[in-house]
Amino acid sequence: MTDRADERAADPVELALRLAPMLPEQNALIGALALSAHGYARATDDVDFISNAEPPEIQARLAAAGIQSLVRRGDFLEGDIRSCVYGTVDGIRFDVLFPPVPVNWSGIVTLPIVAGRPSLRVVDLETLIRLKLKAGGPQDLIDVVQLVRRHPEKQQFAGDVAQAYRLKDRLDDWMADPRIRSPAEPPPLPPLPEKPALQGKRARPAKAARSARRTVRR
Repeated sequence: MTDRADERAADPVELALRLAPMLPEQNALIGALALSAHGYARATDDVDFISNAEPPEIQARLAAAGIQSLVRRGDFLEGDIRSCVYGTVDGIRFDVLFPPVPVNWSGIVTLPIVAGRPSLRVVDLETLIRLKLKAGGPQDLIDVVQLVRRHPEKQQFAGDVAQAYRLKDRLDDWMADPRIRSPAEPPPLPPLPEKPALQGKRARPAKAARSARRTVRR
């Protein structure tokens, strides 16, 4: 963690903008902030990048900027992430992962995370969908559904990748879930209040009123 007051990160977006130029050149934003760049904004309290650089190089670059980090290594052959450099800056967690899926580095796009802020290198939409399906958790599948809702041309691709990861049935269930709406769909209307049932002789005052009006007209 750094003590430099002029480098404090107020939110994940600011931290992402700060970290990106510190990392080795071949890096890209993933995770929830990448979702936002591709049109689906949701809350997050961390920052995720991928980089194919080795952990010592990443750590050295971060240390030069006063940021301490640790390394976690997994068994890549068992499907785990090969390595992850991680740390915390002003209470915000960051992770720099070795790519767990193939990445088309020439297809990396430069997009703003939020309007009016500088752009960052972000994984392309297909790589983001692949990363989410590789993770395979409930929130990851919901994220894929939300991306497909906004980019329907990617539905077939998402289905094919989900099939490869044996997640097709689960993804289809989330796609059919009425709680997850397209951004063009209006929110569901609240149910209409039920009319009170008329019971027995309580309906007669209306008839009595009509009789009274006839009496007056006479």
